Amino acid sequence: MRRYLAAVLGVVAALLLSACGVQADSEPRAIPSEVLEALNPQDPADDSGAVVYELWFVRNSKILPVERRSESEVTPELELEQLEVGPTEPERDEGLRTAFVPGLGETSLASTAESLDLTVPAGFKQTAVVLDDAFTDLPGDEQLLLLGQVVYTLANEDDESVLFVNSSGIAVGVPLPNGKLSSGAVRRGNYASLVADSVDALVER
Repeated sequence: MRRYLAAVLGVVAALLLSACGVQADSEPRAIPSEVLEALNPQDPADDSGAVVYELWFVRNSKILPVERRSESEVTPELELEQLEVGPTEPERDEGLRTAFVPGLGETSLASTAESLDLTVPAGFKQTAVVLDDAFTDLPGDEQLLLLGQVVYTLANEDDESVLFVNSSGIAVGVPLPNGKLSSGAVRRGNYASLVADSVDALVER
């Protein structure tokens, strides 16, 4: 999700103010292009038109972002798939890896509830993510890194969050870096201590 709500409200407010006391046009008018853009937000794109998005991978005991480009819509399902695929060969040469272990569980260690046809009542700007039972087979430090990867990749705005659930769609508490368990959805701030001091993005070209 992107920062478009303020733009939408501003455009709508301007239209309402301009309409006060003004009679209706005798003929229909086209909706201004800026209104259409505000109501149909797009992910940031580079000069080639590709959508630019971030994935978070592991280096040593910290997480940091890399950039990816996609010619199609970027969805949470795509992002989680890419986290499991892991870094590219040049990125691995830079010391990056993923805490996802392919084949450890019956499915991916973390999948969106939607991709598994689970109905989970998620809140506003919240993504429901199913943790495979095999998640608990990971060492504690690796569990934290995987959760950090998921949260920082999917919840890329301060008001976005991730709700972790089990295979039945029931919310579960997940470990936090401070040693506690979450009592609900988590945000980036919950895993901020995992972020590398230098978060210069490694761009795949």
